[in-house]
Amino acid sequence: MKKRLFSLVLVLALCMGLCVPALAYGDSGIAKQASTLTCGYNCVAVIDNNNTLWMWGDGGDGIFGGTPVGEDSFYTTPQKVMDNVSSVSISNSSTTPYIAVIKTDGSLWTWGHNGNGQLGNGGKGKDFNGWSIFQETPLKIMDDVTAVSCGISHAAAIKTDGSLWAWGNTSYGRVGNGCEDGLQTTPVKIMDGVAVASCGKDYTAAVKTDGTLWMWGNTSLNRFNNGSKSNYVHQHEYVPERSYSCQTVPVKVLDSVASVYCGIDIENPFVLQTDGTLVTWPQYTEMIPYSENGVPMGERPAPPQEPLPLQVIAQDVISVTDGPDYPLSTNNVAYIKKDGSLWIYGENRFCQLGDPEKVNVSYTTYKNPTKVMDNAVSVAVCGFNAVIAMKPDGSLWMWGAVDNIGNGVAGNYDRSMRDSTGSLFSVKCQSIPLRVTNITAKVSNANNSSIPSISTVGGFVDIKSSDYFADAVLWAVERSITSGTSKTTFSPNATCSKAQILTFLWHANGSPEPTAANPFTDVKTADYFYKAALWAAEKGLVSGSTFGANTDCTRAITMEYMWKAAGSPAPAGKADFDDVPANADYAQAVAWAVEKNITSGTGDGNFSPAATCTRGQIVTFLYRAMGK
Repeated sequence: MKKRLFSLVLVLALCMGLCVPALAYGDSGIAKQASTLTCGYNCVAVIDNNNTLWMWGDGGDGIFGGTPVGEDSFYTTPQKVMDNVSSVSISNSSTTPYIAVIKTDGSLWTWGHNGNGQLGNGGKGKDFNGWSIFQETPLKIMDDVTAVSCGISHAAAIKTDGSLWAWGNTSYGRVGNGCEDGLQTTPVKIMDGVAVASCGKDYTAAVKTDGTLWMWGNTSLNRFNNGSKSNYVHQHEYVPERSYSCQTVPVKVLDSVASVYCGIDIENPFVLQTDGTLVTWPQYTEMIPYSENGVPMGERPAPPQEPLPLQVIAQDVISVTDGPDYPLSTNNVAYIKKDGSLWIYGENRFCQLGDPEKVNVSYTTYKNPTKVMDNAVSVAVCGFNAVIAMKPDGSLWMWGAVDNIGNGVAGNYDRSMRDSTGSLFSVKCQSIPLRVTNITAKVSNANNSSIPSISTVGGFVDIKSSDYFADAVLWAVERSITSGTSKTTFSPNATCSKAQILTFLWHANGSPEPTAANPFTDVKTADYFYKAALWAAEKGLVSGSTFGANTDCTRAITMEYMWKAAGSPAPAGKADFDDVPANADYAQAVAWAVEKNITSGTGDGNFSPAATCTRGQIVTFLYRAMGK
């Protein structure tokens, strides 16, 4: 039956005009949380409360650690694989699967196919059919490991000191060690300060403890959303149009990121921002217009030269996982929100949406997700056809095609299908989550301090303790100078407006009541900056009949406002910057700011008077002038 179902998947994919490569499923990396539930291409792995690893489903090629390589075996009930296991990751390739586990002592062990050096054991293993190498028994790779992620032909691990190590096939630069052709058969250090790592098919992503997202590997298809930039172009020797660009070392992509999940196949990553927003971005291929039967229409557009707008998938998310295909397209994407609710969208051929009212719905998009259950703590998408979730009590719940991996879930719906020969057969599906009764999973400890975490400040998810403006923001909030742009965000990188800086200054000076009449035609009593604007006019900071609240605040005008608010004291010397003329209106203000250690310029003898200021910079200037 499992072979018929796999043949069916191939037929469906070919009918849709899709390429069907060997697939790899990376585990979603959640900082401070071990992976105790995951899926392979057609199998399930669970760690129980005794730290025992159990697996069921397709155990072919010895992936369960007991079946001889090359033997086709299937298990309908859990099989004990290993004791003293704290976390597990499976590559889930349909042809060359391998597995990595972290034991309770922090040691990393791997086994399975090793033709690409993906086990990290120096290339050890037996010859398998003359084209691959297989390691039948687990081998220890390294110690002091807190997290591991398996890609299709490479893997990465985070150690207790926050260092990231990777190994495997270096093509496309996916390992991140500067190489693009060959095998890295033992772990090599890639970077420090890493909190989360995730391996995709041909690229890797990591989130550092400062909340920055870094990526490396195949940059085609707008993978990094960085304007098609790369550091290497692989030239195809015979077919130039098959040449591709890649990034062989880590490059920074985004700020304010909590976690990342590199989907399988050829898709772009899912990025979980620090405020709980789950985002991705369009693929280059998704920009090509297609007819209803999948034929490209018109010319392929040029690759984007600038980052494309982020596509918001959902809000208040804590974790995400998916099956094959694109994040904005078909198959299945499942995510859990902060309230514990589990949502899913995508394919429904095998009732993967978990809703009996939608058994006749073929698929849904990210704009119309289905809520499957409450109180979920973990979820895994099993290949093309099933889903399994964990609740806080460790209970496991399955739905979708359960003929192969149901583990006692018999199914409540028969779906008629045709195999690759056209023969009709029935697939037993479960249209609503049903509990797996013969095993209980361990709920991973979300407070495991051995894995690096992102420390925020003042209740703001976008302010980290390592930010240069962190102390300034905390001071500004405590002094009621600002309360942020929302309850959980400060927006430190947003450009500061004239209204904002003068409001900051007004609050920093005690929020005095203005006494003069309103001189501005564009300032109303209902404006949040009304009193600040009138105070600024009384103090001589601004003049004229129009205020211009939304005008961007420059470095020159910032220093001038602060200098005038301080009483326009005469500086002892002149501003020694190449780009600050002695007769400039703001020259004395800049000189005063330098004397007060408010600013030292922007480098290379420049002050950059016309550069705009961010909210983080403004509160830092105020803190240096008034808070120390």
